[in-house]
Amino acid sequence: MEPADEVGGDYYDVINAAGKDWVVIGDVSGHGIPAGLIMMMTQTAIQTVVIENPESQPSDLIKNVNRVIANNISRLGEDKYMTLTVFAIHQQGVFHFSGLHQDILVYRASDGRVDTFETHGMWIGMMDNIDAMITDAVLKINKGDTLLLYTDGVTEAKKKKQPGLKGNTETMFGDDNLVSFLAQHGSGTPEQIRNALLEMLKAYHHKDDVTFIVIKRDE
Repeated sequence: MEPADEVGGDYYDVINAAGKDWVVIGDVSGHGIPAGLIMMMTQTAIQTVVIENPESQPSDLIKNVNRVIANNISRLGEDKYMTLTVFAIHQQGVFHFSGLHQDILVYRASDGRVDTFETHGMWIGMMDNIDAMITDAVLKINKGDTLLLYTDGVTEAKKKKQPGLKGNTETMFGDDNLVSFLAQHGSGTPEQIRNALLEMLKAYHHKDDVTFIVIKRDE
């Protein structure tokens, strides 16, 4: 994670409760202190719910956390919302997930393709009750597969202009570019993938927080 300001509004977490791993990624609208405050509220609420109810479904977690965050945002008088996807990791590479955020990318070691999974639901913090909009979905990663989660600070980063070149426009990093990157580097270790993406992003500047998570199944 690289915040665009002194305090970032992106949120990621890895939580272990009762032998189960949870992975969370989200993005509060805007950045700076208000976004960072809402992010920390969300982190506290999620960790509390997971630890107290480790057998919950991701959809239940999001519904409960939304009620807390919507109320807190109202009290703050802020016009904010948050994208959020929650993953409960089961055995044999099975991920149960819920919540609306960026697409989920999975590099398949068997043939080098990249699968894209859309997320569905509703942003949290906009209304008290989003129960009817939140469902659970399942994906599986096999041995050698790599899962990439990210915030829009990655795909919306803009390429730096080259000095002295005319007609040199700022193009976004983009979703297609990220898929191509993962297809090329997905066979590497998580550290190698992370370092390669950070290196690639050096040619871009960003006005938003940049966050991504790399998860690889090695057995």
